[in-house]
Amino acid sequence: MTKFHLRPIVTTLCLLLACYELGAREWSKNQQSPNTTSSDIQLRRNVWRDLVPLHSTRVDVERMFGSSKMSHGFNYIYQGDNERVDVLYSAGPCKLSGVERWNVPVDTVIKVMVTPKMTLLVRDLRPDAGKYSRTQDVHPENWVHYWNLEDGITIDALLNDGCEEVISVTYQPSREDRNSALACG
Repeated sequence: MTKFHLRPIVTTLCLLLACYELGAREWSKNQQSPNTTSSDIQLRRNVWRDLVPLHSTRVDVERMFGSSKMSHGFNYIYQGDNERVDVLYSAGPCKLSGVERWNVPVDTVIKVMVTPKMTLLVRDLRPDAGKYSRTQDVHPENWVHYWNLEDGITIDALLNDGCEEVISVTYQPSREDRNSALACG
């Protein structure tokens, strides 16, 4: 009887240890390489590398990455050393850009989605539990989302063996911007 009750505990401890070891390996890798994804992806307001949705422009983005080699509609894709960056630009004041309308000039950044090229765990980003609400999809059940509507940040992750691996971090208009003159009625 005792063995039966210990099995779930042992399994859980093994999963926790595996997550801990994975995190330690990633930390060690990050210490050896100064230009790592985890240092580039930060959870401060809706700003990534000084790009701010509804305030930055295509010129600001292309100063960092050069011209985009791929696009789909108003979404342009850039390749960084450690990440892929998808940027949605405005079509002009209150014109439909993808699925959003904003009262900003053409080529203004609306949304920045950063997809790390190396393993990054959600816990390494340290999302503030008071600011982020966590939801887990019913299907597929291993998709997890962290939402911070106040600051305009969404983290999408995959749950794998008890660890949440970041798929992307999206920087979008903050609640303040959504309630300002920049929002189209």
